Amino acid sequence: MFKKSPNKHEPLSFNLFYGSTLYALAGILSLVSLRFVIFVHRELITSLRPIFILFFLTIFTKRPFRQIELVYGLIISLGLLIYTGPKLEKTLLMSKVVGNALLVLYLILDASSGVRIDRLKAEYMFNPLHREFCCIYYSPFIPAIYATLIK
Repeated sequence: MFKKSPNKHEPLSFNLFYGSTLYALAGILSLVSLRFVIFVHRELITSLRPIFILFFLTIFTKRPFRQIELVYGLIISLGLLIYTGPKLEKTLLMSKVVGNALLVLYLILDASSGVRIDRLKAEYMFNPLHREFCCIYYSPFIPAIYATLIK
């Protein structure tokens, strides 16, 4: 007889749960990948991070793509090739492949969780007392705990 009012927090809980899970998983992957990648390759990939994020923002939110970031990425890549040219034989190929794959996966997860969090911020106002806000607030602590455990 009485209709139940629709639950407005259901999509919020769903999006925040998966957004914070992706964020925590991305942090753990970035920490694990640091064990396999030499410093210069890590700097290259973290410098190219805006390219991945802009790519995902362009696909999911129709945001304009800045092409200057591609120029920066090409300059950094050229510097990396010059810097590590004769030293490529000294590092293990398998560890470089694993580390770079983990870092790229981390960047993809970070970009997708960033898109989800931006969408949530546009649609809802966060209240610090809500469970959903706590879920997104405490998710960065999971990689920090993981980092202390692997040391």
